[in-house]
Amino acid sequence: MRIPPSKLWGKEPERRLIPDGDGWRIDQEAEYSREDYELLAALHEHEASIGTHGQPLDEAMSIGADPLNPKGTHRYEARPVRDWADDALEQAQKDPRYSGENFSAARKWRVYKVER
Repeated sequence: MRIPPSKLWGKEPERRLIPDGDGWRIDQEAEYSREDYELLAALHEHEASIGTHGQPLDEAMSIGADPLNPKGTHRYEARPVRDWADDALEQAQKDPRYSGENFSAARKWRVYKVER
């Protein structure tokens, strides 16, 4: 994360103008606070514990999940799902008005949710 979490909540690092004998100097508190580092460390730890499938790794890799274990506690199934926003985007990009000779790399697509 390139932005400190506290900045997302509207807190900016405090800046002070301090006389230093030859003029003034700007003193600024650290951009990332201790709380920011702790939040980012917790986020990193949480993300590292989740597999690419969205399931907790300690459960997905446990002996209880092993399909060959007769005393297993659970199993996993994968089911297909459809992202209708991606489907709309794909259909729009296939439209002949915007493909072939009419293709432009400068054309960007934005998907809107439209009430029926």
